[in-house]
Amino acid sequence: MHSSLWFASCVAALQPPAARPVAPPTRLHAVAPESQWQWQDNKIRYASEGPADGTPVLFLHGFGSSLETYRDNAPALAQAGYRCHRLDLLGLGLSEKAPGPYSIGRWRQQAAAFLEANAGGKPAILVGNSIGSLVSLDVAAKRPELVKGLILNNCAGGMNSKFAVTDPAVSEPSRAVGAVFFAVLDFLLGIKPLARSLFDSVRARENVEAVLKQVYTNSERADAVIVDSTLEPAEDPAALDVFVEILSGDPGPRPDEVMGAVTCPIHCLWGRNDQITPLDGTGGRYFQGLAAEGRVSLTLVDAGHVPHDDVPDEANADYLAWLKSI
Repeated sequence: MHSSLWFASCVAALQPPAARPVAPPTRLHAVAPESQWQWQDNKIRYASEGPADGTPVLFLHGFGSSLETYRDNAPALAQAGYRCHRLDLLGLGLSEKAPGPYSIGRWRQQAAAFLEANAGGKPAILVGNSIGSLVSLDVAAKRPELVKGLILNNCAGGMNSKFAVTDPAVSEPSRAVGAVFFAVLDFLLGIKPLARSLFDSVRARENVEAVLKQVYTNSERADAVIVDSTLEPAEDPAALDVFVEILSGDPGPRPDEVMGAVTCPIHCLWGRNDQITPLDGTGGRYFQGLAAEGRVSLTLVDAGHVPHDDVPDEANADYLAWLKSI
């Protein structure tokens, strides 16, 4: 499993579900004042804080997540003098659930356009988690003039786990099995009643709470704010279509296919206990190899897939120490 919370939820929901209602979440409020930005006729939610003349920092979340996941990171960096922007990716969080297709490239274009509109002409630090890390890498590769540096938290291997079918680091038998599995999954997701049933199981509060406890090492951090920030976007009538588009779409470029074009400094923060992008998985091994070569710096922490929210004090201290070094 590699995408983020929704993919983990999807796998859990493949177990035979009991009939259960979907409890509506409470209304979310970002820590910083929320704003809306119009991009390609779509409403995009973001939150900004920190001095207007500070170095811009753009935070990008993962699949099934939202800007709430950086609730304790953006304020800390803003207090240190950075101009911090947290962005809900198109189709996720409380940004508009636009028609597909969805791709790493589309989110790259969104992030780049946001920086052009909001970074004051300064190159920015991009902080990503899971898919957000991969989007950040792609921005740095395709639009290097916009990026001063990258902080990658447990980087995903693709928009979905289909990347493993072409990953040379995955054994040939495993790639073959994966190709069959994803072909079957795509077929099932193409049957609307089945997709709806799966989606309703995925977004059930008890399922989300159970998965979050696996995603976080410190279970108290998987609190009502994070649970509700996962549930509320799923109430949108178009959320099912986004869910299917992302799980069945092209996984996009792998990190190893993008890294060669990235020239800015890169720092990685990785949770040792991550079960979605584990240290001993292809992505974890790849970035550990880059760290051994001196291509990136790497800090390991006792956390899961969202280390920045799992252990925010450690993450913030780590971020600020690295930022001072570049």
